[in-house]
Amino acid sequence: EGWAYTPGARVNLRLRFRSQKHYDRVKAEFHNPSGRVIKLEGVSHPREESGAAHTEVVLTGNVPESAALGTYECRSVQGLTGDRTWAPIFEDPAFNIRVVERPFHAQRGGEFLGLEPA
Repeated sequence: EGWAYTPGARVNLRLRFRSQKHYDRVKAEFHNPSGRVIKLEGVSHPREESGAAHTEVVLTGNVPESAALGTYECRSVQGLTGDRTWAPIFEDPAFNIRVVERPFHAQRGGEFLGLEPA
């Protein structure tokens, strides 16, 4: 799964995942092969859906104006726990951001676990 943005664009991605834990904030880092990084962060909102606890967060940030074109893979998604420590939420996040010259319509996120445009 991936979403495309142009350099300098504002990113708003909705992340939904099943969770028994509550995270005050969530942050994600996307890396490209040359070492460039796009960082997103947001405040989480616990929700109850179909009797199952899950967390929803809108991750926001900007693609740097100087961002290289190409694919940025998500390397980490961490949540800030009640004891003020950052803990990994996913072992192997399977989403990415593409930086392109011209924007095009993005795909929707996965069925439950995943990102979608906010």
